[in-house]
This record gives sequence, C-alpha cells and structure tokens, in this order.
Amino acid sequence: MFESKEEEQGLLIDEENAHQEETSVDVIQAQIDQIKQKEAELARKRQEIQEITQKKEAFLLYKEKVEHDFIEALPLMEDLILSLDKDLEKLRTTEEEFRHWRSKMKDLRVEEWSNDRIKTSLDDAKSFVTQASQAFEEAEKEFRHSQHITVFRQKNKRQNKEENQSIAFFMKQGFWFHLPLFFFAIVIILILGLM
Repeated sequence: MFESKEEEQGLLIDEENAHQEETSVDVIQAQIDQIKQKEAELARKRQEIQEITQKKEAFLLYKEKVEHDFIEALPLMEDLILSLDKDLEKLRTTEEEFRHWRSKMKDLRVEEWSNDRIKTSLDDAKSFVTQASQAFEEAEKEFRHSQHITVFRQKNKRQNKEENQSIAFFMKQGFWFHLPLFFFAIVIILILGLM
C-alpha cells in the first residue's frame, strides 16, 4: 500500500509535470506565435520604410532636377532681360528718330510749292528723303538679327506683294495678248497634221 501511495504520488507528480510541460509548451508556442507576428509586423514596417525611403529619394532627385532647371534658366533669363533692355532702348531711340523723319517728310508738301520753289528746293528735298531712306536702311541692318526685324519685314512684304501683283498683271496681259496667236498656231498645227 505504501508503494502505491508513492506510486500515486509519483503518478500525480508525473501528471503535474506533464501538465506543466503541456502548459509550458503552449506558452512557448504562444510566445513563438507572438514572435512570428512581431517578425511579420517588423518585415511589413521594414518594407514600408524601404518604400518611403525610395519615394523620398525619387522626390529628392526630382526636386534637384527642377532646381537645376531653375539654376540654369535664371542666368539665361537675366542675360535675355539685359539684351531686351538694350534692344528696347535702341528701339525707342530708333522710334524717336523715325518720328522725327516722318514729321519732317510730312512738312515737305511739294504739291503746294510754287514752280520757283520747286526749281530751287527739289534737289534739297530729294537729298533729305534719301537721308531718311538711309536712316531706315541702317536701322534695318541694326535690327536684322533681332526679333524686332518684323517691323522692317512688313516693308519688304509690301514691296514683294506689289512686285508680285505687277508681275501677275503683266503676265495676265501678256497671256491675253498672245492668246489669239496661240489659237492660230494650234489651228495651223491641226491643219498641217490632217494633210
């Protein structure tokens, strides 16, 4: 009987130990699960941090590129502004000069001059208009390579248009003048071809 009590106690201790082992295995398994969850969460956070770092680096590169564009553009703009200021000053001076020439040419009312004055002043007036024309041509040369050349191109366009119109007029006139000759030549060719 005594042995059976000891055996019982041993069995109870074994059961208790087995129960404690099961409990500690459950606790350890729970701890392992928690560690795995923490590892998964850490891996997810590491991935988020990596993505954020990549986005940050991409943003910094983009920002640097845009800043570089501004850094390159600003001195060019400053140079352009200085150049435009100089061009503007030249253009204003030229405009004043043109207004002066225009005003003086308006004052030349040759149609109102008497015959005596025409004899004496026509050469002077022609010389004045020639000087005005030379001033215009010099301004045209000065602005030839600038964006303001369009002022002078209008003059050339008008001249070209007038020349083209006169050429077209003479061509039309020549065509109508020669049309009967063309018709006569065609009739002769047809008659000779039939013989």
